[in-house]
Amino acid sequence: MTEREALLRKIAAKQFAIWELHIYLDTHINEPEAVKRSKKCKEELNVLVKEYENEYGPLTNDCSSTSSAWLKNPWPWDLEDDD
Repeated sequence: MTEREALLRKIAAKQFAIWELHIYLDTHINEPEAVKRSKKCKEELNVLVKEYENEYGPLTNDCSSTSSAWLKNPWPWDLEDDD
C-alpha cells in the first residue's frame, strides 16, 4: 500500500467515525462525550484532508487548494495501476 492509499484509508475511517457519531447523536442529542468526540473527529479529519491536499492535490471540488490544481496532469484515471 502506498502512502497515498494509506492516507486515503485514514480519511475514509475518520469519515465513517463521524457518520456513526452523527447517527448516534440523532437519538442521543445531549450526550456530551459523543458531541466532544464528534468535534475531535472532525478536527482530525480536517488535518488529514489538508495533509492529503498539500501532498497529492485536491480531494474534492470544494477543497482549500487552488482551483487550477484540477487542471494539472495526470488525471486520477491516467495514473498507472500498481496491481
